Amino acid sequence: KILFPSAVFDAELAKDQKERIKDTRMAQPLLGIVDLAIANFLQSLGIQPDMVAGHSYGELPALCFAGSFEAEELVDLSAKRAKSILDAVENGDPGTMLAVSAKPEELTPFMNGLAVYPVNFNSPLQCVVAGTTADIQQLSTLLKTAKVSFRALEVACAFHSPVVAKSKDLYQEVLSTVPFNDLQIPVWSNTTAKPYPIEASAIKTRLTDHLVKPVLFVDELNDMYEAGARIFIEVGPGK
Repeated sequence: KILFPSAVFDAELAKDQKERIKDTRMAQPLLGIVDLAIANFLQSLGIQPDMVAGHSYGELPALCFAGSFEAEELVDLSAKRAKSILDAVENGDPGTMLAVSAKPEELTPFMNGLAVYPVNFNSPLQCVVAGTTADIQQLSTLLKTAKVSFRALEVACAFHSPVVAKSKDLYQEVLSTVPFNDLQIPVWSNTTAKPYPIEASAIKTRLTDHLVKPVLFVDELNDMYEAGARIFIEVGPGK
């Protein structure tokens, strides 16, 4: 009902459908279902990856596909990941995010004195910043004046930033009750841009750090390339 809702012909109903799927408590499990389903489908065709990675939330289904935990756990771990992030929000402001067409060093002068942080290094020419709602709005005004291109992201809160710092401990509690296995396929980490440790206990530690640390996606892909990756297949729902 949420992932493939019935067709509607009313703007208000269409907006309601979009809001329901955008709720991070719903969006994260749904992303996981789609990611894992397509990865398993490709595997059934004989397409077996030498290594895997995920972007932000996608790192969780990547770990699942690599054998870190059972597929039956993915939806619950995804929903509880979202809850840990939302429960970490203080002062009633979940914050928000902007995708900016600029290098991180070009953004630094605009962020001085603001509770805004570079959190997703998505490409050499794009950086996502996260922060409090008021400071992100202030940054938007500064970028607009300077004619720097940016886009507000439709997100539930300021992911991967100090705004959700408490989520690390909250998610650690969640993971402590779930049995993890050693990895069967190398998984690259957003947090270090290097492969995850193989051991189950170390994987849990890295996974909780992941919630509050930036996504080093450019460095991660470069490191995978250095390790021999030449064909990259994006497995997920796209836009």
